[in-house]
Amino acid sequence: MLYSGEQFDTGLQQQYLRARYYDQGNGRFNRLDPFRGRHSDPQSFHKYAYTHGDPVNGIDPTGEALSVQQLNATRTRLELRNMSIVSRANLVRTNRFSAGGTSAGRFLRQLGRVGERQMWSVLRVFQSSWRRLPAKLGAGFSRRPDALLRLTKGNFPGWRLLVEGKWRLNWRSTQSYNRLFKQLADFTKYASTTGKTKIVVWSVRSPAGGTMVRLKARAAASGINLSKVEFIHGPGKFLDYLVFTLGL
Repeated sequence: MLYSGEQFDTGLQQQYLRARYYDQGNGRFNRLDPFRGRHSDPQSFHKYAYTHGDPVNGIDPTGEALSVQQLNATRTRLELRNMSIVSRANLVRTNRFSAGGTSAGRFLRQLGRVGERQMWSVLRVFQSSWRRLPAKLGAGFSRRPDALLRLTKGNFPGWRLLVEGKWRLNWRSTQSYNRLFKQLADFTKYASTTGKTKIVVWSVRSPAGGTMVRLKARAAASGINLSKVEFIHGPGKFLDYLVFTLGL
């Protein structure tokens, strides 16, 4: 292992970065970059350079020209968008709940869809690193997860990635809280049956106070193992998980 946490091939004396091998001796990759490049970032068109020639401050875990600068820019863009969505949602929430009735119910359902869209906006940053699984693999779920993928690159090629996107985990929202619990039971059962499955429950906002404690206690009492479920909130943390844990 090297400083950036990547595998080192002792036979080739090069660093394995999935899409390509990197020769730390000359600071170059062993073949052309499959990434086409961005017009806003001229250095990304260089087909052999590693992290814009700055290996001290840059990383490229996929071998496809992802630098620290690009990662930070993507994280900032996603976080700013998330903040804007939360701000607008809070304003709409005040108006809808003051109206009451079906208006409030529709608003809560809309928030769930917003959470799913935000989840996909992060996943699509790495769309060359996964493919969606056929619908038939969703059998056994009381409610199909928002994303069921097979990883094709990174640290876990061939593994399944199951992701459920939420607006917020909140034990006070009884219906959605009970639905989440049933989903977790399905997800963990699916993972134990199929093996090699990563489970992520992602939310736009951080969980409401006391939710995670109650959720884990209820799961333990029901014999549901949540130790392999990643609970992540915010697009920046989800992005970091995909890059640094899964190596996409």
